[in-house]
Amino acid sequence: MSKRSIAIIAGTGLAASLAKSLERVTFHSNLDVNFQGRHGSIISYVEGSFNDLRVVILPRHGPTVSVPDRSPAELVRLSGHEAHIWHFFETGIKRVYAFNSVGSVDHSVDLAQNNAFLIPDQFARGLGAVSHSFGSAALDIHPSMAQPFSQSMREILIRATHQAGAIAIDHGLYIHSAGDAFESPPEVDAYRNIFSGWPNKVVGMTSGAEIVLCKQMRMEFALICASCNWAQGIEGPPVTHEHVLEGMRPATDTLEQIARHVIAFEAEHIDQGYTA
Repeated sequence: MSKRSIAIIAGTGLAASLAKSLERVTFHSNLDVNFQGRHGSIISYVEGSFNDLRVVILPRHGPTVSVPDRSPAELVRLSGHEAHIWHFFETGIKRVYAFNSVGSVDHSVDLAQNNAFLIPDQFARGLGAVSHSFGSAALDIHPSMAQPFSQSMREILIRATHQAGAIAIDHGLYIHSAGDAFESPPEVDAYRNIFSGWPNKVVGMTSGAEIVLCKQMRMEFALICASCNWAQGIEGPPVTHEHVLEGMRPATDTLEQIARHVIAFEAEHIDQGYTA
């Protein structure tokens, strides 16, 4: 049995590619997860090992690449985020890495197509953000958000990004916005004004839920953001799903390298203790 476990939550394409680097791989699908009288489901995930490290790789939107099996709003409606994190907790995972596509609210956060990636150190709930909670089942019902991300995991992401030959933006703000529509120009303008004192701002639809739920279960969490586009109204064409996919395409190989380095670094330090 592996001494240590980590999970990687990623987009569908990255999750499928990463599975090829693991040994003793098993595929899981259509899993019902029950927590405190509620339930959700996991569409699919892969479990394997890298040396003595147990690795779980979960595509947050499901296995279909072209169109999400579950959109951000459906993940909320069907308690998908809760199912993902609760299952990780039940199976002994204490460290969760998330890979996320986002939109840049600041010009200082260059696009992923230019080989730049943000590892944020702060988090904020934006307009229309939905609350996520395990309620009385949480180990920490009202967790502190003074330090939302694990510093040791952020350092691994920064190191992995450099190792992949990419630029790591190591200070910034992830703003969680509601799905399923992209932000309007007035919303983006509001984010720029509300959070004007915080540099390197990006906006996304999913990882805010993952952050809060991991904090409630005292699980360490870190996030790397690939900015596929400028947020609406900053510059560029209208933001569409196709536009985002096109912006992600040049960064796909680099993100896979970063994730592989993360797994290798975690395996190297398998006998060492970490602090959040």
